[in-house]
Amino acid sequence: MSYTIVESGLIFGPFLESECFPIKNSTLYKNIGNGVKMVEFVLCRPNTLKEPVLWMVEAKHSSPHPGNVQDFSDFIHEIKEKMVNALSLCFAAILKRHPVDKGIVPASIQSIDLSLCKVRCILVLNGHPEAWLPPIQDALRASLSPTNKTWNLDPNSVVVLNENLAARYRLLQAT
Repeated sequence: MSYTIVESGLIFGPFLESECFPIKNSTLYKNIGNGVKMVEFVLCRPNTLKEPVLWMVEAKHSSPHPGNVQDFSDFIHEIKEKMVNALSLCFAAILKRHPVDKGIVPASIQSIDLSLCKVRCILVLNGHPEAWLPPIQDALRASLSPTNKTWNLDPNSVVVLNENLAARYRLLQAT
């Protein structure tokens, strides 16, 4: 079985059931209650060294211009909150801090050795020219810096993509 996820005018996938955790629509997420913002989905993919990499993927139609300081700051804060919550809930599931029914969280994620796991926080912005992405990526990296330091994650693990770049990463359905 495979998943496709439709969000912000984009069709993500198809992803194998064994590699994709549609966390935002999961029973696990729904059981923790209101007030916890979440990314769209989590992917478990190996990197070139065959180590597991968890991709926390959020999608948006738009973002405020960095010159609109308050709106831009609120936007970055919301994305950061979703990424940190996804990382926390995923790790909590792996550590069996929540009761998890078989099949809800893919075995590839449940069995990850957290000491070896890499993490990528991916924001996909539909319709954004590439030239608009660096200031958003810089702001999101700065906002997630304390989390990256706490978990000893690579500072370059925070990536902002448009739909063309997301397709190169095999996140979007081929059209």
